[in-house]
Amino acid sequence: MHDPSSNCSTQKSQEAPKERKRRTVETRLTPRARSASFHKACSGGGGIARLFFMISAWKALGRGPVGWAMAVGLAAFILYVPTLGFDYVALDDDVFVFKNGLVTGGFTPESLKAAWTTAPEANWVPLLWMSYMLDVEWHGMSPRGFHLTNVGLFALNVGCLFVLVRRWTGKTGVGLAVALLWMLHPTRVESVAWITERKDVLSGLFFLLGIGAYVEG
Repeated sequence: MHDPSSNCSTQKSQEAPKERKRRTVETRLTPRARSASFHKACSGGGGIARLFFMISAWKALGRGPVGWAMAVGLAAFILYVPTLGFDYVALDDDVFVFKNGLVTGGFTPESLKAAWTTAPEANWVPLLWMSYMLDVEWHGMSPRGFHLTNVGLFALNVGCLFVLVRRWTGKTGVGLAVALLWMLHPTRVESVAWITERKDVLSGLFFLLGIGAYVEG
């Protein structure tokens, strides 16, 4: 008489190597596959949960200051990725960007000179105008390109802030706490999501770099 349990045990014994093989493959994911898994996980769930997942997942970049700075910078970038789908707004984006002849012509010798010798909209901010011109050269007049630059600058700011605070205190935890608090604070939203307010994140980057140069000097 045939014993059904023998078939069951045989089936389990055949499936076991397959299961072990599947787990082995999963633990040997290529960097590209790990990156895809990372972005998939970041696309769902709450913002805070995604933030801490990102920091944990990207600790592999390195456990030193540079690795942590890259991790928090990446977290800031992912946090504001939704703004890449935003459009221009009626408040100043017209006169500063898409109806500003200084910007819409892209990077030319004439526009470069005008950026340093004139003050459109009563603002002498040559680096701001030049950054807008570069956006036009790289992305055209699509708002996505302008938002991408804003998010990238903010991510650099967060990484720099972490490095500075860690340098001052000698404690990674304190640097992370300050950088994350600043990154998540609601007052940062306007500076990142509003194209016209790029002057904030742009000047902030040079401010942090200047303090860093002073500290190291």
